[in-house]
Amino acid sequence: MVLQRYILSLYLILAPIYWLPFLPPTILEYIKVSLFLFFMIAYKIKFRPIVGPNGLLGVTGFVIIIILSLPGITLNNWFDYYERTIDVIVAASFVIIIYNLNKIEIDLDKVVMNSALIFSLVVFFVILSNFNILPNFTSTLNKKFLINDVGLGGVRTGWSIGIAFYVPFILLKIKNSTKKYKTILIVPLLILLISQYLVGGRSGLLSSIIIIGIFLIVYKKWKTLSIALITIFLIYSTVSIKTYGDIEKNLRFGSYLTNTNSDFSGGRFYQYRTALKNISENPISGNGIRSFSVHETGGDLHNTWLKFWYESGILLPLFFLYMIYLNIKNKLLYKRNDFVIAALLCIVTGIIISMFEPGTILGTFQNSVLFWFSFGIINDDREIRI
Repeated sequence: MVLQRYILSLYLILAPIYWLPFLPPTILEYIKVSLFLFFMIAYKIKFRPIVGPNGLLGVTGFVIIIILSLPGITLNNWFDYYERTIDVIVAASFVIIIYNLNKIEIDLDKVVMNSALIFSLVVFFVILSNFNILPNFTSTLNKKFLINDVGLGGVRTGWSIGIAFYVPFILLKIKNSTKKYKTILIVPLLILLISQYLVGGRSGLLSSIIIIGIFLIVYKKWKTLSIALITIFLIYSTVSIKTYGDIEKNLRFGSYLTNTNSDFSGGRFYQYRTALKNISENPISGNGIRSFSVHETGGDLHNTWLKFWYESGILLPLFFLYMIYLNIKNKLLYKRNDFVIAALLCIVTGIIISMFEPGTILGTFQNSVLFWFSFGIINDDREIRI
């Protein structure tokens, strides 16, 4: 099991990284896919049979998601539906393996916490590029962007989102450390937050700040909460002055649709109004997968649940949210511990971000891998053989 732990840890570190200097993106993608497949196959060979959660929280639930996505092909081709199906199958497979690993107690909490610390070190080197201490490399994925524009992600939003999923586990590492190391371990947390700010990834940054607040409230750290809020404000103010000198520029308060500063949502409200207007015409069957970006504003619909409704009808988002609700409810009522709370906060991170971004949960598995990792951790204890 030692090998599997190392493979899983390496994959979790690389998953949100979409390019590296001097390495073709396709090679990096092959490495990540190979690690993922080797991890899955190695587990299957070592442990038989594989069991999965019973009922809607297991295979049945994911099959229903695939079926409920079917109406989305009515106005588009089968390839879009094929991609959605593959996304669901990959997520379901990963959830089931993590569920099994968690049951045999291989210290998944240590695996993910250590991965988060190593990932924060990678992010630190990205920040050094922001301050020109290291070269400001051009993205090998898109030559139009530099590392200070998008980090090591495909776009600025994606990099910030990938970072956000690590925040709950850094918080868990801080909580579980001795008093001597708690102060030191705040540094990786600040590194993640600063990188989110520097690339202007607003959804990920907002989620991270909310999660920190929830974490401190859950553990009744009121004094720490107050200090944390003041510290975050001071650091962001300092970083803003030192780098761009303009918070509005960094967080892009203006609207890309109206070209004014009156719409903090970045055009999202305009998208939502347009989507809801067309949803009213086909609320049950939807308008087709990817139909919004093709026929409307030219940008993807920046709300995962509204996007599901627009594309495949109301039943898909309702059922998906119901699955998440069942999982969270079960763990809130039973078997709560620090690791489970961190996993629950990771799920909440995904929900928050999905309210502002189009493909947070389905469509960007690798960037959201910790969401599905957490889904496996908090899953129900009733089992069926697979």
